[in-house]
Amino acid sequence: LEMGANFSEEESVFQLLTGLPQSPEWRMFKSQLEQQLHDAYSGTIITSALNSGGSISATFQHNPMTFESCSTRICGEASHQLNEKNLTGPESE
Repeated sequence: LEMGANFSEEESVFQLLTGLPQSPEWRMFKSQLEQQLHDAYSGTIITSALNSGGSISATFQHNPMTFESCSTRICGEASHQLNEKNLTGPESE
């Protein structure tokens, strides 16, 4: 972005998911989110193809799983994991 490169919504989401930690909890979360992305993306393409015949690139713009929605889910998961860690306390490590 600093050099003027433009990222598509798909590339932005991919980069966001690539940067997640590799702990078991985050890998499970990432897997679930990727499945939701796949389902939403597949549904968008199928719906568009059946209803309007629009292009695949145009249909992704209507996909509810955007960079913003993914980052919101990631922030929620981070908060959840911090709360879990605080509830279990340091003696559980």
